[in-house]
Amino acid sequence: MRTTYKVLAYTICVLVGVQAASHAWASAGLGSWVEGGGVLDSTAFESDESLFPEMAGFGIHAMNGMMIIPFVSLILLVIALISRTRKAMQWAGLVLLLVGVQIFLGFASFGVAALAILHGLNALALFTCALTAGRIGMRVDAPAVAAAAPAVEGS
Repeated sequence: MRTTYKVLAYTICVLVGVQAASHAWASAGLGSWVEGGGVLDSTAFESDESLFPEMAGFGIHAMNGMMIIPFVSLILLVIALISRTRKAMQWAGLVLLLVGVQIFLGFASFGVAALAILHGLNALALFTCALTAGRIGMRVDAPAVAAAAPAVEGS
Protein backbone atom coordinates (compact mmCIF):
# COMPACT_ATOMS: atom_id res chain seq x y z
CA MET A 1 0.00 0.00 0.00
CA ARG A 2 2.89 2.34 0.74
CA THR A 3 4.28 1.82 -2.75
CA THR A 4 0.88 2.46 -4.34
CA TYR A 5 0.56 5.70 -2.38
CA LYS A 6 4.03 6.87 -3.44
CA VAL A 7 3.43 5.98 -7.09
CA LEU A 8 0.12 7.86 -7.13
CA ALA A 9 1.64 10.94 -5.46
CA TYR A 10 4.55 11.00 -7.90
CA THR A 11 2.14 10.38 -10.80
CA ILE A 12 0.36 13.59 -9.85
CA CYS A 13 3.71 15.39 -10.07
CA VAL A 14 4.24 14.02 -13.57
CA LEU A 15 0.69 14.95 -14.58
CA VAL A 16 1.20 18.53 -13.34
CA GLY A 17 4.29 18.59 -15.56
CA VAL A 18 2.17 17.38 -18.47
CA GLN A 19 -0.24 20.24 -17.71
CA ALA A 20 2.51 22.84 -17.93
CA ALA A 21 4.07 21.29 -21.03
CA SER A 22 0.81 20.88 -22.94
CA HIS A 23 -0.30 24.44 -22.23
CA ALA A 24 3.10 25.86 -23.18
CA TRP A 25 3.08 23.79 -26.39
CA ALA A 26 -0.41 24.98 -27.34
CA SER A 27 0.32 28.61 -26.44
CA ALA A 28 3.51 28.61 -28.53
CA GLY A 29 1.61 27.08 -31.43
CA LEU A 30 -1.12 29.68 -31.10
CA GLY A 31 1.46 32.46 -31.10
CA SER A 32 3.12 31.09 -34.24
CA TRP A 33 -0.23 30.64 -35.96
CA VAL A 34 -1.30 34.25 -35.22
CA GLU A 35 2.13 35.53 -36.26
CA GLY A 36 1.68 33.70 -39.56
CA GLY A 37 -1.61 35.47 -40.26
CA GLY A 38 -4.09 33.34 -38.34
CA VAL A 39 -7.00 35.18 -36.78
CA LEU A 40 -8.32 34.19 -33.36
CA ASP A 41 -11.92 35.23 -32.91
CA SER A 42 -15.22 33.63 -31.91
CA THR A 43 -15.47 31.94 -35.31
CA ALA A 44 -12.16 30.17 -34.69
CA PHE A 45 -13.41 28.87 -31.33
CA GLU A 46 -16.68 27.62 -32.86
CA SER A 47 -14.86 25.77 -35.64
CA ASP A 48 -14.53 22.00 -35.37
CA GLU A 49 -11.30 21.94 -37.33
CA SER A 50 -7.85 22.14 -35.76
CA LEU A 51 -6.45 25.50 -36.77
CA PHE A 52 -2.87 24.60 -35.93
CA PRO A 53 -1.28 21.26 -34.89
CA GLU A 54 -0.36 22.40 -31.39
CA MET A 55 -4.02 23.14 -30.65
CA ALA A 56 -4.19 19.55 -29.34
CA GLY A 57 -2.25 20.81 -26.32
CA PHE A 58 -5.32 22.70 -25.10
CA GLY A 59 -7.35 19.48 -25.25
CA ILE A 60 -4.66 17.54 -23.41
CA HIS A 61 -4.53 20.27 -20.76
CA ALA A 62 -8.30 20.22 -20.32
CA MET A 63 -8.71 16.42 -20.19
CA ASN A 64 -5.73 15.91 -17.91
CA GLY A 65 -6.79 18.70 -15.55
CA MET A 66 -10.49 17.93 -15.34
CA MET A 67 -10.45 14.13 -15.43
CA ILE A 68 -7.12 12.40 -14.93
CA ILE A 69 -5.56 14.47 -12.12
CA PRO A 70 -8.79 14.60 -10.07
CA PHE A 71 -9.23 10.83 -10.45
CA VAL A 72 -5.65 10.05 -9.41
CA SER A 73 -5.85 12.45 -6.44
CA LEU A 74 -9.13 10.87 -5.32
CA ILE A 75 -7.56 7.39 -5.47
CA LEU A 76 -4.57 8.76 -3.51
CA LEU A 77 -6.96 9.88 -0.76
CA VAL A 78 -8.75 6.51 -0.74
CA ILE A 79 -5.42 4.68 -0.36
CA ALA A 80 -4.47 7.08 2.44
CA LEU A 81 -7.76 6.48 4.24
CA ILE A 82 -7.37 2.71 3.92
CA SER A 83 -3.82 2.95 5.31
CA ARG A 84 -5.05 4.94 8.32
CA THR A 85 -1.75 6.78 8.37
CA ARG A 86 -2.37 10.29 9.66
CA LYS A 87 0.28 12.03 7.55
CA ALA A 88 -0.80 10.18 4.42
CA MET A 89 -4.39 11.30 4.95
CA GLN A 90 -3.33 14.90 5.61
CA TRP A 91 -1.16 15.17 2.51
CA ALA A 92 -3.63 13.35 0.25
CA GLY A 93 -6.42 15.59 1.53
CA LEU A 94 -4.35 18.69 0.83
CA VAL A 95 -3.54 17.44 -2.67
CA LEU A 96 -7.24 16.84 -3.38
CA LEU A 97 -8.13 20.28 -2.02
CA LEU A 98 -5.52 21.95 -4.25
CA VAL A 99 -6.85 20.01 -7.24
CA GLY A 100 -10.33 21.38 -6.52
CA VAL A 101 -8.96 24.90 -6.20
CA GLN A 102 -7.05 24.40 -9.45
CA ILE A 103 -10.16 23.40 -11.35
CA PHE A 104 -12.10 26.34 -9.89
CA LEU A 105 -9.34 28.79 -10.83
CA GLY A 106 -9.11 27.33 -14.33
CA PHE A 107 -12.79 27.94 -15.02
CA ALA A 108 -12.91 31.25 -13.14
CA SER A 109 -10.01 32.61 -15.17
CA PHE A 110 -12.22 32.61 -18.28
CA GLY A 111 -14.26 35.34 -16.59
CA VAL A 112 -11.44 37.08 -14.70
CA ALA A 113 -8.18 36.64 -16.61
CA ALA A 114 -6.07 37.77 -13.63
CA LEU A 115 -7.05 34.54 -11.83
CA ALA A 116 -4.89 32.67 -14.34
CA ILE A 117 -1.91 33.91 -12.32
CA LEU A 118 -3.27 32.11 -9.25
CA HIS A 119 -3.99 29.06 -11.44
CA GLY A 120 -0.29 28.88 -12.32
CA LEU A 121 0.88 29.46 -8.75
CA ASN A 122 -1.57 26.88 -7.39
CA ALA A 123 -0.15 24.36 -9.87
CA LEU A 124 3.25 24.85 -8.27
CA ALA A 125 1.72 24.36 -4.82
CA LEU A 126 -0.03 21.20 -6.04
CA PHE A 127 3.22 19.83 -7.45
CA THR A 128 5.04 20.57 -4.19
CA CYS A 129 2.36 18.96 -2.01
CA ALA A 130 2.17 15.86 -4.21
CA LEU A 131 5.96 15.57 -4.10
CA THR A 132 5.93 15.93 -0.32
CA ALA A 133 3.12 13.38 -0.07
CA GLY A 134 5.22 10.91 -2.02
CA ARG A 135 8.29 11.55 0.10
CA ILE A 136 6.89 11.59 3.65
CA GLY A 137 3.19 10.78 3.50
CA MET A 138 3.37 7.10 4.40
CA ARG A 139 6.12 7.25 7.01
CA VAL A 140 5.08 5.69 10.25
CA ASP A 141 5.07 8.18 13.12
CA ALA A 142 7.86 7.55 15.66
CA PRO A 143 5.47 7.44 18.66
CA ALA A 144 3.32 4.89 16.82
CA VAL A 145 6.35 2.67 16.20
CA ALA A 146 7.41 2.89 19.84
CA ALA A 147 3.90 2.03 20.99
CA ALA A 148 3.68 -0.93 18.64
CA ALA A 149 7.05 -2.40 19.68
CA PRO A 150 6.85 -4.95 22.45
CA ALA A 151 8.34 -3.90 25.76
CA VAL A 152 11.71 -5.48 26.39
CA GLU A 153 12.03 -6.75 29.93
CA GLY A 154 15.34 -6.52 31.81
CA SER A 155 17.74 -9.37 31.21
